[in-house]
Amino acid sequence: MHPRLRLLVGLLLAAAAALAPAACIAADGDELRFGGGLGLGATFRLHTDQGRGLEIDRYSQNYSLSLGVDINRFVGVELMTSQSQTDLEWGGRKIGEYGMFTLIPQVRLSSPLLDGRLTPYLVGGVGLGHNEFGDRKRGGIGLSIQGNDTRVAGAVGVGLEYRLADNIGGGGELRYLASRGHEIEIEGTRQTLNLDALLVQARLRLLFPERETRPEAAYYTDGRWYIGLRYGGALTTRDRVGDGIEAQPGLDAIGGEVDQLFAFGAGWDFAPHFGVELSFGGYSPSLAEPGIGRVAEYAMYYVIPQLRARFPVLGGRVVPYLLAGVGVGYVEVKDRKPPAHALGVRGDSVAIVGAVGGGLDYMVASNVALGLELGYLISRGNALNIGGHSQTVDLDALLMTGGVRIFFGTPTPR
Repeated sequence: MHPRLRLLVGLLLAAAAALAPAACIAADGDELRFGGGLGLGATFRLHTDQGRGLEIDRYSQNYSLSLGVDINRFVGVELMTSQSQTDLEWGGRKIGEYGMFTLIPQVRLSSPLLDGRLTPYLVGGVGLGHNEFGDRKRGGIGLSIQGNDTRVAGAVGVGLEYRLADNIGGGGELRYLASRGHEIEIEGTRQTLNLDALLVQARLRLLFPERETRPEAAYYTDGRWYIGLRYGGALTTRDRVGDGIEAQPGLDAIGGEVDQLFAFGAGWDFAPHFGVELSFGGYSPSLAEPGIGRVAEYAMYYVIPQLRARFPVLGGRVVPYLLAGVGVGYVEVKDRKPPAHALGVRGDSVAIVGAVGGGLDYMVASNVALGLELGYLISRGNALNIGGHSQTVDLDALLMTGGVRIFFGTPTPR
């Protein structure tokens, strides 16, 4: 996810913590509950100089996902994934990127305070870390570079969670990640890496089932505001997007075919059938020259105010909806591949964009909805310059996402 998007997500989580009413929080109980969480933050690496002229970044962004079970209010288990990446420098020049992914089962020990509203906790576990070299830079042209392996990794940490509602927790976490013994070979010289790091994150966690007694028409959301987080894919609708320029899926595309899409927003359901939403999103297709291949990524970021027409059924538990809006899109050339430097690929621009679509939400709790959404992004007239030749690029795309909406406030009585 782009740093600008991560910053906006962090601000949304902070706003949720500040505005959520404490009155809706119930005391912790001892029944078994399932949970899932999202974390966004920074990785601080403890060893930047890896020896033999190889260096890595001191810090970078990271994000994580977790699934688990609270066995009771004191003990839980969860499966935590975390992902980040660093630039590799060798002999003073950038040669490529190094992606790091961990999958760690861990135990969570909690000590609830203030009737369960505030919970300090400890976490620890042992799992796997997978690292992979990719996205070769200009400095890596012609070099033999191999780095792709999986090793044992472990983590231990502390955190503090505040219950925004009975089934919603937000807070912060600090973990120490031990990840060593990863091998990389550059120009026939093999060496092992020490990637120990401190992970600092803001975290949001959802718990099921909901314990509170729900009032009549609890699943209707009229008069409530929400934050939404979405993930999925963007499929550019045209293969040829400019004069001799093709759009291809990025190197990290889902299934090698659909570019990853991260989106989030904030909204307000101001009437029984209508709401407004400010939506942010971003994805990065690759630009390719016929006969040459990929030359760069062409990242698209959009901000779109949208009107949502909602049609709740089954007591508000199921909510089909339509949406449409007009906003602003920003595109930029990034992660240039070796051919891009010779071709002189450059360009960034701001243009008006539009979106139409629809989706379906299912209220799994009185304040949490899971859903699917299908949209069409209209993005045209984006600037691009190749070899001194200026042109415009069309980036219309089909957007397919799944996500969660988290509601705050009290529904307007029906």
